[in-house]
Amino acid sequence: MWWGEHDGKAAGVGECKWQTKAAGREVLTNLVSKTGQFVPAAGQWRVLYLGFSRLGWSEAAHAFAAGGGDWAATATANWQPIGLKLLDLAQVDGELYGWAHEGLLSG
Repeated sequence: MWWGEHDGKAAGVGECKWQTKAAGREVLTNLVSKTGQFVPAAGQWRVLYLGFSRLGWSEAAHAFAAGGGDWAATATANWQPIGLKLLDLAQVDGELYGWAHEGLLSG
């Protein structure tokens, strides 16, 4: 998944898992290792990592996201990670429900 704001030089890079168990740390380390494939080579970019897993995330994945150590140290000359957010289906469903009731999803 890719989302980018070229003028503000911000990018979201994410991974989505729809499986029968909580996603693990390896999903996140793999995502972080692919950052250079998604972020343009030119400019100074801020990268926000997003992880979505139907059944949530393992304790090791939460520790990786909260610690920032491995993923925060991956900065290069043209991009720097600014955060890693983990979501599960219940969280996304709850937010979409709220947005619908606030009229944010109406055309």
